[in-house]
Amino acid sequence: MNIKQSFDISIRDKFLHGEECLPGIKSTDISEFGRLVNGKIRETYFTDDFGKILLSSMPTDVVDAYKNGKGNEIDNGKFFSVASSSRFAVASFTENRDKQLHNIQMFEGEPIQKIQFEYPLRINRILGTPPQMDVYIKTSKETFVEVKCHEIFDESSHSIIKLSSQYINNSLFKEILEHYKINTADRACEFDSEGNCVRLQLTRNHFNVLSKTTRFDLKQFLCHLMGIVSNTSLDENKQFIYLFYKNTNVEFYSVYAELEEEIELIKTSFKWLFDKYNITFRVMYNTKFDTLQ
Repeated sequence: MNIKQSFDISIRDKFLHGEECLPGIKSTDISEFGRLVNGKIRETYFTDDFGKILLSSMPTDVVDAYKNGKGNEIDNGKFFSVASSSRFAVASFTENRDKQLHNIQMFEGEPIQKIQFEYPLRINRILGTPPQMDVYIKTSKETFVEVKCHEIFDESSHSIIKLSSQYINNSLFKEILEHYKINTADRACEFDSEGNCVRLQLTRNHFNVLSKTTRFDLKQFLCHLMGIVSNTSLDENKQFIYLFYKNTNVEFYSVYAELEEEIELIKTSFKWLFDKYNITFRVMYNTKFDTLQ
């Protein structure tokens, strides 16, 4: 068993011992776990029947957002993993009223004008499916929230940053390349048979994130930054928040310590960008699948 599997099992066991899997909703019977995924029964997924109970408790617009969003995590079953970051997002930004979930109405002491899950962020001059922010909240300012649970264990997919060459057409990405003195004519670029750059292949070192671990998805972070800048005005104050599920079991303490070291490097390296575009970047934690306090 690897550490990611151990992490998922520990969350399942927390549910079995009475913790909520969505606000006001519990799954304390082992019979509520077990789903066929890729031809194999996974005990760290909720059953089809219990999954239907979860969906019936959620606001219709939220269910539709996930069904219509990139990847459709409801139909492909990912939403029903015990460690699903999508379900963790729903848990953190909804509240149970009269045995039904409703979107939260206040955020950081202010009334919410708009809240949307799976919020698309079209990047200027980039074709294809836009990146999606897990939660978008509009109060007196705009807040963009990226939510993570067991993705912090996907280190192998975080080590290399692969981007289509079309990103070179985006003005912010041009700034980023210039700031970090990244020359796309060298090994950072993959060329086709005619000598055209078709894909950028970068590392965290290009961005001065010199960490031994890769808990943080830097490629997605860059895409979200380009999306935020593409969809907001320069002088408008906005927030970019990462919300992580924090497993309180002692065996995972070192993992979160590594993650926090990486985040401090990212804060330092990208301070110039946050300052220029009036972005407040910060991290939040929730230790339960319940309304964020």
